[in-house]
Amino acid sequence: MRKLSFEGSSFAGKTTMSRELVGMNPDRYKLINEYVVYAGGSEKFPPYPPKNKEEALKNLEFFMNLERKRHEDMQQYKEKPYVMVMDRSVISLLGFRFVQKYFEGIDIFEETKAVLAQEKDLAPDLVVYMAVGDEAIKQRRELSQRKVGELFVDPEFNKHLRHFFDWLIGQKQYPIVTVDTEKPFEQVKTELMAIADGIDVNL
Repeated sequence: MRKLSFEGSSFAGKTTMSRELVGMNPDRYKLINEYVVYAGGSEKFPPYPPKNKEEALKNLEFFMNLERKRHEDMQQYKEKPYVMVMDRSVISLLGFRFVQKYFEGIDIFEETKAVLAQEKDLAPDLVVYMAVGDEAIKQRRELSQRKVGELFVDPEFNKHLRHFFDWLIGQKQYPIVTVDTEKPFEQVKTELMAIADGIDVNL
């Protein structure tokens, strides 16, 4: 079993491409439900951004618990040759704390890194950062029926999120590949399929 995580801004195409990938080859790929499914609906999510550091730490623990549950469900595939496809992972948890630090001034970034360092088994084996610009986010939102909080389409928020991925790539701590999702849909799908098909599930 190997874990592949799609990361990036809202409307980058994470959910769409996750489902496309699994639908094209269900004998190799297994889709892991998103946080919203494990929480029982987005209304169950704690407030974001948090109002203070205490609330921020509770927010982090809430999502860490969801991630632990996701991994418990993956254990049935542990010794099998599957790629587990994840729409967001602990990388998003780290990214949102990075943004929170600069966007809201509530800094638990080092605490979040420490938590992830203690639970390395929750990290994906490969991260695909799905890059998308503000104009494309705006256009896709207008065409979508999906409800997303204003914060997550705010250009300033997404500027800091892009800075996070620049930082993450520079750290070389996680294997990460960037895909420009503003390319034509079929081209993006082909690129992602090639990346995913290159994952050796027998290692």
